[in-house]
Amino acid sequence: MPRKSVKKSSALNALKRNLAGKEGTAFEILDEVKKVNPNQWKSPSQVEQLARKYIDKLGLSVPEQRIQKFMDAYKDAIRNGSNADELIQKYGKNVDKETVKTLKKYAPK
Repeated sequence: MPRKSVKKSSALNALKRNLAGKEGTAFEILDEVKKVNPNQWKSPSQVEQLARKYIDKLGLSVPEQRIQKFMDAYKDAIRNGSNADELIQKYGKNVDKETVKTLKKYAPK
């Protein structure tokens, strides 16, 4: 098996282990996200607060560097109007094809 696939598989398995038993919490978060005022999504500081809140609620350990990379991508997306391909090329070096397909549904063309 290629090294890259093992790494992705390990990361996915780690995420599954971290979320095991937290399905209820994940669904609560999804319900909360649906209720977020659209204007809040325009504010990077609000988005960062929400991300940190949901990370804490799930009890996940997310390195600060990863949160900052997410925020950089988010700011690029809203400020520069970058399209999905540009964002993925810049920030998503190890993004699988299914995730790319999903991202393209929500990112500007």
